[in-house]
Amino acid sequence: MNQPVLTARLFFALPLPNDLQLMLAKHCQTLRVPHYRCIAADNLHITVHFLGNVQQQAIPQLIATYQPVVDQISVFNLSFRELAFAGPPQDPERMIWAVFDAHPTYKQLVTQTRHVLNQFLHEPHGTIADAHQDIIPHVTLARRENGSRYQAPLPPLRQPTVQPITVTTVELMQSQLAPGGSVYTTVHTFRLHP
Repeated sequence: MNQPVLTARLFFALPLPNDLQLMLAKHCQTLRVPHYRCIAADNLHITVHFLGNVQQQAIPQLIATYQPVVDQISVFNLSFRELAFAGPPQDPERMIWAVFDAHPTYKQLVTQTRHVLNQFLHEPHGTIADAHQDIIPHVTLARRENGSRYQAPLPPLRQPTVQPITVTTVELMQSQLAPGGSVYTTVHTFRLHP
């Protein structure tokens, strides 16, 4: 009898400082937008690329394949722009994002990540996940509850004060479903070039 193939649901992300995670999570709670659920502070991050399910035995090869990408990327700063409703074209108000200004180094990181990982995932290790079409650095703060729609005009979002953040690492993260929601754990940390 064949053994089941163990997989992990993986994504690459830029971690946030702990104090910024806590501040954004608390600020989200004060918005009180009906039918939107704030995300736990520990789960706040800036997504670089979502991979989907990858065979666990392929993770060491994935790490080795990705290392040359981060070796070309230097430490950079991201500046906060605004809180905004966002989402895919068919549902542009599905989420509340903390949006950061576009940055050429972030765009380079995302573009090179997509290229390398699409090549890797075309091997028999996992499945291709849809990438964000727009390369906009952002943190997803809240998601609209399933099946709900905000009928009235969307309220203005009170804007927090957020200092620029310095990006020094990229993390390979695993997402696991739990009774209280998704739990994210760090599989590997890649350090950017100083």
